[in-house]
Amino acid sequence: MKNAANFVDKSLQTILTSTLNSTEGRQEFDLEGFMNIVKAKLKSKNPGVREYLIKWIVNLNEIMSIDLLTYLPDLLEDLQFMVGDKEKSLRSSAEDCLKSFQRDMRDKFEEGKLEQYLT
Repeated sequence: MKNAANFVDKSLQTILTSTLNSTEGRQEFDLEGFMNIVKAKLKSKNPGVREYLIKWIVNLNEIMSIDLLTYLPDLLEDLQFMVGDKEKSLRSSAEDCLKSFQRDMRDKFEEGKLEQYLT
């Protein structure tokens, strides 16, 4: 069952990524609505659900046309909480996600564009 869930999850991520890489797809996708759902579901007690959501965040963050730094304040507390979780894979995923955001912030700083996120 877990293999099937992983397959469906990966397939959906692939479909979404290819859709968002097109101009039309970006216009049709409700990123704000999706991120509101992710934010709410990150509070789940099920570590498997939280780990899937982190994978979605990382996947979306890797799409050049999407800027998830805008949503970092909404995600930060839950991600930091997960870094202390007893599940090693969840801790590792949360750490990797935070490192990804850290790289994005460094890149924005080097480009002189970090200020837009601080106001």
